[in-house]
Amino acid sequence: MRTAWDGILAEQLDSRFRPCNFVPHLKQAEPCATRG
Repeated sequence: MRTAWDGILAEQLDSRFRPCNFVPHLKQAEPCATRG
């Protein structure tokens, strides 16, 4: 079974793939109530 990790997230977080554009957005996200 494939998941979003296999098809999307793994490549977005891997600097060997271009564009690696997911990481900059992590810093911009507001913390959720359970982790904030």
